[in-house]
Amino acid sequence: MESKPTIKIIGTGGTIAGAGTSSTMTTGYQPGALSIDDLLKEVPDLVNIANLKVEQLFNIDSVDMTTERLLTLKPTPNLVF
Repeated sequence: MESKPTIKIIGTGGTIAGAGTSSTMTTGYQPGALSIDDLLKEVPDLVNIANLKVEQLFNIDSVDMTTERLLTLKPTPNLVF
């Protein structure tokens, strides 16, 4: 039996986690509105090909990304999933 790889997904918000009332207008659009769990519901078969570890680090608009927040994404040598 082949083991599945482990993938860590870190949520930061932004456009990919955005939601709105219309697909053609920016009115009502809110970046960072969806969580990792919301997004993963759209790809349910992903759990069949990988073990998922998820962390919602923050859920912000891309313009609110700061150097301090970017540094929290820096991998550490002893990173454990």
